[in-house]
Amino acid sequence: KKIYTGIDLGSYSIKIVVCEVVNNKFHVLAASNTRCKGIQNGIVTDINEAKPYLIKAKQNVEEMLGIKIDQAIVTVPINDRIFDIVEGKTVVEAENKIIASNDICNVFQDATLGRVEEDKELITITPISFQIDDKEPVSDPKGMTGDTLSVKAVITSIPKSNFRNVINLLKECGIEAVDVTYGAIGDYFEAKNPEFDHAVSAIINIGYSKTEVSIYNKGIMIK
Repeated sequence: KKIYTGIDLGSYSIKIVVCEVVNNKFHVLAASNTRCKGIQNGIVTDINEAKPYLIKAKQNVEEMLGIKIDQAIVTVPINDRIFDIVEGKTVVEAENKIIASNDICNVFQDATLGRVEEDKELITITPISFQIDDKEPVSDPKGMTGDTLSVKAVITSIPKSNFRNVINLLKECGIEAVDVTYGAIGDYFEAKNPEFDHAVSAIINIGYSKTEVSIYNKGIMIK
C-alpha cells in the first residue's frame, strides 16, 4: 500500500494527515490537530517544549489507524527563504541516449552545485524548462533521446538552523523526515485550477501568528 504521512508544524497547532494513494488519488485515512507550544511564527523555538505535543498528535493518529508512524513529509518555515534562478548541464548516461530519472537528478545536482550558501539548506528545486542538445525547451525530457540535458530552474533555501530544528524535533519523536516542503506549496495545489498553470497568481494564508503571501508564475513559486 502507498501510505503517506504529512506533518505541518504551526504556531498554534500541529497538524498530521495520513493518506493512501489509490488510482493516483489521495484518500485521507486519519487526521489530527493538536494545540502546541514551542513553535513561534512557524519556527521551532524550543524542541523540548514542542516535543510532547508532537508525540501526542502522533499517538492520536496511530490510535485511529492501529499502525506506527515513523516516517513523514514535513513542512518547513518559509521565513528568510532565498530564491535563485540556476542553470545546469549533464551528459546523458545511457548508451541508447534515452533520458532517464538519473539524468534529471544529475542535471539538478549540476545546477545547484555551489549555489547554496553554507549556512543555508536547499529545500526545493523547480524546473522552468529542460533542453536536449540544442533543441527547443521541453517541460519533461524523460524518455526522449539526446547527448546532453540542460535545465533552468528556481531553487529555494532557508537558514540551516530553521531546517535542523524541524528535523531534530521529528527525530526526538521517533519520526524520520523523508522529505520537506513549504506549506505554501500545499496551499497552491489545494487551490489551483487549470488557469493557474498559465497565469501569475497569489496564494494568501492567514494563520494564527503570521500571514503568508506566495506568488506563483505558471505553477512555479517565485516570491
